[in-house]
Amino acid sequence: MYLMALVAVTLSIFASCRKELPYPIDEVKRGVLIDVSRVAGTPDSIAVGQTTGSCHVKLTIPELQGDHSSLSHAQLLAVLTGAPVDAACVVVDNIVNFPADVPVSVADLYGKLGLSVPAQGEVVHFTANVVLKSGEIIPGWSQLTGFNSWAFVGWQVDGREYSYRATYPVK
Repeated sequence: MYLMALVAVTLSIFASCRKELPYPIDEVKRGVLIDVSRVAGTPDSIAVGQTTGSCHVKLTIPELQGDHSSLSHAQLLAVLTGAPVDAACVVVDNIVNFPADVPVSVADLYGKLGLSVPAQGEVVHFTANVVLKSGEIIPGWSQLTGFNSWAFVGWQVDGREYSYRATYPVK
């Protein structure tokens, strides 16, 4: 009798399981997670009023973190906060080899942002856009949603936590 009751309960549990997912699986985008960090030993800030120097950002694809077959290339996106208006622009496009040490000239960066010189209180964040072979771009940041991939912070990458952005304050 005990065995029959156990079988009945087990069958009722499996019979009540939903076979449909709560989201349309065929619309899920497959991409790649890109770790973004400052290159060790390089400056960690931007000087007020100075356009000399550069920021050095390292892009890495952590092992087993995404569908590499879907990746066309990455873009390094600069996001300026602390200015009267937040701004963003792609500063380096067509990054295909990883890990990549990407130097960005401060003069080039501010020129692309449409500004002349860095000002006190501004912060430049670098993140990565993922460009799929389909041409679709998975943004690293958007004005509506903020930074993408922040939910992966805490994952271990080369003995440290995953980083979705590299930050350069202006001081």
